[in-house]
Amino acid sequence: MVVKRTVPGRAAVLAWSGTKRDLMLLTEMVQRAFRDERDSAQRDRDTKRADLLSQQVSQEVVDSLYPSPIDADAWQVQANYFVLSSGETGHGPLDEVLATIEVQDLTRVYMRYPGLGSGSSRSVELWFTRGASGTWCEIEGDDAVWVAGMAHAVQQYLNRRKPWWAWLHSPAGIFVPLYLVLGTIVAITSPAVPSLKNFDGPIALAVIVGISLVVVLAAMALVNPRTLNRLLPRFEILSDGQTPTGTKRLVWATTLFLSVVLGAAASLYVTRF
Repeated sequence: MVVKRTVPGRAAVLAWSGTKRDLMLLTEMVQRAFRDERDSAQRDRDTKRADLLSQQVSQEVVDSLYPSPIDADAWQVQANYFVLSSGETGHGPLDEVLATIEVQDLTRVYMRYPGLGSGSSRSVELWFTRGASGTWCEIEGDDAVWVAGMAHAVQQYLNRRKPWWAWLHSPAGIFVPLYLVLGTIVAITSPAVPSLKNFDGPIALAVIVGISLVVVLAAMALVNPRTLNRLLPRFEILSDGQTPTGTKRLVWATTLFLSVVLGAAASLYVTRF
């Protein structure tokens, strides 16, 4: 007996921003791979049927061993569901889902190819989510070359729509916006520090405690992954030509940071000279 072992594969990105068309093209690419396998299986089945019939095996026996044709419906997406920000869930063909909902409310999409009744030893599961796990694809099959090829193709496709700031969702990257906000707070408050000596001790202490509290609260908020996920959405479906929300917010934050730092530097210069 030949034992077939399942080989796993994976493709993933920390964030994905694309149009409806981008999402549909990826699913079409995966479906095309399984359609080719289905057609190959059909040709193999037809060959075996013809060989048995040439050996005078009865039609009933041949049909029981190799029913023809293959059930095409079993090779379609097996499970397809979506979740909206309101908590509403549903399922259906992806093109119909995208046509009947507000895409900005979409928080999760799941698809699996092919159906369980297909008889295929291969599967591809696609997850698009705003959650901490980001966007990923799980691949399985008894052919290591096929699994590696599919993982590579999906990874390349996901990378094309990966925002440049996706790395900020990594464990190390999450501290960058933290330092940005803390730096802005320091730049705003540092010019006022020398003037604290003109206040009574309790007032100066209260100001210092207040500033420290703001810094701590800002740090706690930004280190929380949920906050970062809201600021820089891990999964977003855009209109044609639309800029990802995370990109717009980072441009705004960087502009604010630079203006505050330059303003603080100018204030210190005027105060000193």
